[in-house]
Amino acid sequence: MMSGENLTRAQAQLMAWKTRYRLTYVETELLRLTALDGVARGALHVIRGTEEATVKKQVQVLLTKTGDSSLIAAALRLVREACF
Repeated sequence: MMSGENLTRAQAQLMAWKTRYRLTYVETELLRLTALDGVARGALHVIRGTEEATVKKQVQVLLTKTGDSSLIAAALRLVREACF
């Protein structure tokens, strides 16, 4: 989990990505949970209260929009862009 100034930067970067990549609320939430809260992909469906297959499809759409190869890659790039 992030804290302080880096968290604020990452949150701002997440909102910039929402606009840049036209992410839905759900896609933004999945990215936030992973990048800012450190939630493992396998736990996302439990937290969101949905089926694992639903989260898998939502992540696939997110990755198509951002061009990343995995949710972790997208999360790392988001944090890197925000903090460095």
